[in-house]
Amino acid sequence: MSVICVCELPELMGKFDPKKAVALGSKPGPKFSELQSAKSVKSDSSDIMVHPSDVMGPSVPGPIVLLVDCPTEAHVLELLSVESLSSYFADCSQECAKTVNFIIHLTPTSVTATPNYLKWMKRFGSAQHIMAGHEMKNVEIPILKSSARNSITT
Repeated sequence: MSVICVCELPELMGKFDPKKAVALGSKPGPKFSELQSAKSVKSDSSDIMVHPSDVMGPSVPGPIVLLVDCPTEAHVLELLSVESLSSYFADCSQECAKTVNFIIHLTPTSVTATPNYLKWMKRFGSAQHIMAGHEMKNVEIPILKSSARNSITT
């Protein structure tokens, strides 16, 4: 069985603009912190509410990371037919199209080098591919720091 984990991280808030906050009557200090924490505050100089959207730059969509384990070449055809990933493909024309930033492949090199797997990888456009594989060479040198800590303590 092939396994694909989709990790959609939360959007990154826009940058706080202190000049806009001052122009709307907010003084530097605790109110600036509240605005940056997505809380509305009352203006210090007029009877209006200052909302985070008034003083923050545009948000940026959070990164999307796929973790893929396709153990054998026989499983590649499954990957090619998975419809639930269509909104992540670069050629998606849907309004809900999403850009994948990274794909971590836990797939053996013998599979990732096949024409069908390469075709599947290309469907994600400009995503960066991290080839982590699960060949025996990766057992001694763990790829993730947390797995390194776990192997030392066990």
